[in-house]
Amino acid sequence: MKPPFKVEYIRALAKFTSPTTVAYTLRGKEVTVSAKNFILAVGGRPRVPHDVPGAVEHAITSDDIFSLATPPGKTLVVGASYIALECAGFLKELGFDVTIAVRSILLRGFDRQCAEKIGSYMLDMGVHFLNALPTRIDKQEDGKKTVLFSYVNPTLCSNSFAHTHSLTLVVSFRDGSSSSFDTVLYAIGRDADTSQLGLEAAGVKVDAAGKVVTDASEQTSVPHIYAVGDMAANRPELTPVAIRAGEYLARRLVKGATELLDYDLIPTTVFTPVEYGTVGLSEENAIARFGADDIETYLFEFDSLERSVAERHKDPSRQTDELDQHFPPSNLSKLVCVKSQGERVVGFHFVGPAAGEITQGFALALKLGARKTDFDHLVGIHPTDAESFVSLDTTRASGKSWVAAGGCGGGKCG
Repeated sequence: MKPPFKVEYIRALAKFTSPTTVAYTLRGKEVTVSAKNFILAVGGRPRVPHDVPGAVEHAITSDDIFSLATPPGKTLVVGASYIALECAGFLKELGFDVTIAVRSILLRGFDRQCAEKIGSYMLDMGVHFLNALPTRIDKQEDGKKTVLFSYVNPTLCSNSFAHTHSLTLVVSFRDGSSSSFDTVLYAIGRDADTSQLGLEAAGVKVDAAGKVVTDASEQTSVPHIYAVGDMAANRPELTPVAIRAGEYLARRLVKGATELLDYDLIPTTVFTPVEYGTVGLSEENAIARFGADDIETYLFEFDSLERSVAERHKDPSRQTDELDQHFPPSNLSKLVCVKSQGERVVGFHFVGPAAGEITQGFALALKLGARKTDFDHLVGIHPTDAESFVSLDTTRASGKSWVAAGGCGGGKCG
């Protein structure tokens, strides 16, 4: 039996000096190490624009938000990524005044209908959206940050939610206007942390964004150097993906395994105030890949049981209270299917409570090639939100409304 592998942790920044050696400085002494294989897994760093005066000096990022010495107060979140919306969402739920500065569409790359539903929900809960970008950030004597905005196209990039709510929440600043915030948080993406690794000395190729180019086995342009996680090009920037890729690679290098990580159909969830879970293609990407005539989309909008019960219609003679008001349905269940493949489900989308829990289970169905009939033949657990997926019968092409008039959560019993 082979002895266990020894793992030594060295707290230092290593840099390639050749394809087979790296060097680092520890306690004032330079150390050179050679190895048979190298695995790069340095991740990424939040991006802050250096061309916006004051951004680097006065703004924070998502890496900083959980270590602030004082409450953030009135906060401007710059960006439309899932990290931007997640930060804005939990800050609003903690009671802070939150504004999101958006250059274009929310959640680029995700399903548009689902992204717009999240935007609508956040508008309803009081998050403000600005169709503007900061051009300068100055710190006042009282500690507040004065932000100078540049006007952006007022359509808010065709997000329908911007046109279905009070325009007092969707503000477009003209050039030269400004507002004051206690905290400015940038969440406009992350850059691969590769600039100090000496990759040129090793001959490792990177793309225009500085990410390391790899093949399906995580191998770089140098056969004995591998890269996993956010620093690798064309890989999902998700922690569980990086961990799993590292595990598979370790098995191949150490135990002689041959299995590669399948990057197709990876489930993920956006943890906004109303969660959004998804696996597979957005409706837009499915249409682009298979053609509009070959796509059938099934939809159902409804409220979770706890909301539908609290807001059910009462007899007019009964006493009314503050819960007797109408809110748009918070949940959306959606399946995107390819008709020519027996309505194989290529996109699963759910907006609603515990979306991550629901999506994780259904993701296995998509990995196994499930068709719409497989969902139809499954008996739902009642009353749950997840059971909505076993009774979807309204398609976008039908022209019929997919919004529930009543009922009990994901079921259709009302």
